[in-house]
Amino acid sequence: MPVINLPEDDELRNHPLAQKRWTLTILFEDKRRIRVYHAVPPRIELECPSSKCGAKGRGWLHQKRPTKSVYRDIPQDGKLIQLRVLRRRLQCSRCGLIFTEHPKDLDEKLHITADLLSRIRKDLRHFVTLSAIAQEYGLSISGVKKIEKVIVEREDEKREEQRFSLPSHVGFHSAHIAKTDCCLLRDPDNQAVWELVPSQETEGITRTIERLCGRSRFEHVRLVSMPLNQTYRELARKLFPRARILVPKYYLEVMANQSLERTLVRDSWGLPVPKDAKAKFRSLLFPSGRRLSARDKNRLDRLMDTTLLVRRAHIQKELFLKALSCKTRNEAEVAFAQWWCGVPQPVRQDFEPLILAIRNWEQEICEAFDHKLKDPLAQLDRDLKRLNEVGRGYSVRTIRGRLLYLMDSR
Repeated sequence: MPVINLPEDDELRNHPLAQKRWTLTILFEDKRRIRVYHAVPPRIELECPSSKCGAKGRGWLHQKRPTKSVYRDIPQDGKLIQLRVLRRRLQCSRCGLIFTEHPKDLDEKLHITADLLSRIRKDLRHFVTLSAIAQEYGLSISGVKKIEKVIVEREDEKREEQRFSLPSHVGFHSAHIAKTDCCLLRDPDNQAVWELVPSQETEGITRTIERLCGRSRFEHVRLVSMPLNQTYRELARKLFPRARILVPKYYLEVMANQSLERTLVRDSWGLPVPKDAKAKFRSLLFPSGRRLSARDKNRLDRLMDTTLLVRRAHIQKELFLKALSCKTRNEAEVAFAQWWCGVPQPVRQDFEPLILAIRNWEQEICEAFDHKLKDPLAQLDRDLKRLNEVGRGYSVRTIRGRLLYLMDSR
């Protein structure tokens, strides 16, 4: 157990480092905000870091002195915590090499404790802003930016050391991030994003994939998921000639909603209802993955009585979603053919892009019915939207780090 100079001080007993056998003594305490500890790491014998020594020699105490700079720690009792750490220099018992100990509970580069680093990483994962993190832990915004940058660099280095393995199922996903058209490279089977390319051009995507895993892994890719993007399709056929290409149903649902949106705009929102009721009408037309209650369905039906054009478009959208819910590929092919032949002329112009997409991408679209994919693209788009909102003004590089390493895997 650690030796605590102030046994009546509950803050010392409850401090996380005290539970790890550190010796803590309060050096200074501001009644309003700051508490400074003299922190002594637990006494252990360390192996010699010299390669010549063969790591057989043990380190014995040679010199000890407090660090000049302080280490930040997790706030306790509403006070910012700073540690004045006792630094010990050791001498190898075999080769005589003098070296300095580096306690695993401290991050030497960032001058914070490992506990605080873990807490900041958790906050970043939950979309907490940089300014809020800086205020909570008594750091500067530039300091928090540095911490986030170091986290991303370390994760990148770890991935390069382990040699990233290209998944057998590769997904492309387009996104507009930090005012830049980007391509997300995904692993749909594990529901994860493994790279963000700040470009949707063939050259940039190819260079990124080659840098991460090399061309030798390209032949192992068996399936490629993508939106209805001709550039992606040509790229997939070039890079992964053995892979089958499919278009997830999510992209078709988005296109169906866009068709309904065009009808809504063309009808000029001719609803004789207040502005807030129009907002409610939109939420009923585009329910964002939730099922409408019986009450909401009745309300939507009454509102559509005032705009027959939108009613027709809404019926066509629902019929199309029903076709998407087919169980087999053959059923889907028949349902799509019946649907596009039955779209009425008043709203056909609004659904024309969707009709052309089905005709031009019929093989890739129907391919999705042969694979049962659990691919939460809707959730990914919501996370990207939230990242763009929280990280307004952030660079693509910053958002990339959060997306790859500072968000929960899905």
